[in-house]
Amino acid sequence: MDSTLIDDAVGQLDADQEERTARELVERKLRATRGLDQEKRIRRLAGMLARKGYSEGLALRVVRRALEEEGEDAELLEHHLPDL
Repeated sequence: MDSTLIDDAVGQLDADQEERTARELVERKLRATRGLDQEKRIRRLAGMLARKGYSEGLALRVVRRALEEEGEDAELLEHHLPDL
């Protein structure tokens, strides 16, 4: 097997695991941010991930998805989070 192919596959697994772990962290903190205004929730959740070393793009993508699944208004999210 080509070592480049193996490296690419391992890199993809690592990226997938990183996103799953970030999502789990956000899900644990999501409840604690309910009742806060939208912008504050985004800053707190994305900031928590940033402090743990996650990239801004990944952090915002994970926060956006979590808030959308929670039922936050998509238009409000668009205002606060850039498209990634």
